[in-house]
Amino acid sequence: MQTREGGGRPPILRAAEDLARIREAVAGHRQRIGLALSELEADLGKTFSEKTLRRFLKKTVADINEYEKDRNTRLMEIFTD
Repeated sequence: MQTREGGGRPPILRAAEDLARIREAVAGHRQRIGLALSELEADLGKTFSEKTLRRFLKKTVADINEYEKDRNTRLMEIFTD
């Protein structure tokens, strides 16, 4: 028995499509994620929970931090050689 790609539920929020709009909404309501959530639901035409938004933000921030960490490591290697 083998598992195939795409066996799970499709994501509600996609980084490629929704990231810019989500960043704007969260930047505008940095301390009140509920307000950002209601704004995003109206703009994107999707319904999702606050927990889904938090998970999405956590995942994208982790991706950004990993990219920055790799970039900084490469820069240090360049300057130490």
